[in-house]
Amino acid sequence: MPPFTEESLKRRLTEPDDLAVAARFLMERGYERDEIAVELSRHFYVDIDMLNEVVVALAAPPAPMPTQWWRAA
Repeated sequence: MPPFTEESLKRRLTEPDDLAVAARFLMERGYERDEIAVELSRHFYVDIDMLNEVVVALAAPPAPMPTQWWRAA
């Protein structure tokens, strides 16, 4: 058995902002929503519940911008 080293540990990916960057990166490269968790868990310890929330938020269509009518005086 090889000796234990800190380099053999996976890094944690648990913060929403970090998960959003990683998920967006994979989505831009053609990964499907279902493949993102699998791909990230190969390289990181991932908070799966948080990742699912982030992926759903990224995949949702953007909310429409409210329109404002300006009156010229």
